[in-house]
Amino acid sequence: MVKIDENRCIGCGICANICPEGMKIINGTAKIKNENAPCIKEAAASCPRHAIILEGNEPDSPINNNTAPYNKNFEVGRGRRKRGEGRGLGMGRGSGRGRKGRQ
Repeated sequence: MVKIDENRCIGCGICANICPEGMKIINGTAKIKNENAPCIKEAAASCPRHAIILEGNEPDSPINNNTAPYNKNFEVGRGRRKRGEGRGLGMGRGSGRGRKGRQ
């Protein structure tokens, strides 16, 4: 379900430009043309005043589910690195092989 908070809407038309199938501007306020348009979520995300409110009913809807999708096989760890890779060794602060005579 899609709703427009008319107190927040400034009628900028960004949502209607992004999703002409789903949104239109009438008298300086966004109106819903088709709440099932495929671009309606993108239009809601583009609203600078957050006036487009999406209320999803699907259990795996990103609107209801505030967790990002993730790969269950992801492993956390340091991994294998070559000397000086990814830890800042060898670059500046005296640990590199820069100018001779500098101690």
